[in-house]
Amino acid sequence: MLEEVDKLTEIKNSGLTKKAQIKSYMDYLLNECNYRLPDIFLEFIAREHLECKHTEEEIKTMRERFVRRQEEVEEQNTLADLKEKEKLENEIIIEEI
Repeated sequence: MLEEVDKLTEIKNSGLTKKAQIKSYMDYLLNECNYRLPDIFLEFIAREHLECKHTEEEIKTMRERFVRRQEEVEEQNTLADLKEKEKLENEIIIEEI
């Protein structure tokens, strides 16, 4: 834990941009501390430890990205359902012949 605090202090005092500090701490958590978590969680932990919260604009952008991605997934699911339905209908027609 002391090593983690030292690394955190080192990164905070490094003069790097906030984005670079977050990336550096994420790399540290993944490689040195062996935190095997998705990047989004590592970023959340890094931001919390570095006291570098998301801005309202970043949160808005994340929400918009999430909504767009959710719409894409729903569209892909709908297309997959239609293809499956078409395939089943074709199989029924072939069996009737």
